[in-house]
Amino acid sequence: MHQLLSKAVKAIESSEEKEKIYQLMGDVLVDLPSRIQHLERCLDEVSYTLCLLGEDFLKDRLNMSSKARIDTAVEGAPSLIRSSRVRIVQKASP
Repeated sequence: MHQLLSKAVKAIESSEEKEKIYQLMGDVLVDLPSRIQHLERCLDEVSYTLCLLGEDFLKDRLNMSSKARIDTAVEGAPSLIRSSRVRIVQKASP
């Protein structure tokens, strides 16, 4: 999302219609970075919570197609997932 926003701003800056675009969309362009950061923090909180609760907690709440899609996506990276989970849990421990 950061890359897309950066690309959009660059395109606007090089546009002959830059002033008009900023008049129409300036508030969105200014507010979007903070919204993205808020979403990232929320996703980090969800990730941390799920790491603590374990995979069974979430697995029971997903439909079969979602489970299959996720299992396929992470199939080749189990060591990465385990090391991330351990690292997150270790950071949380006093």
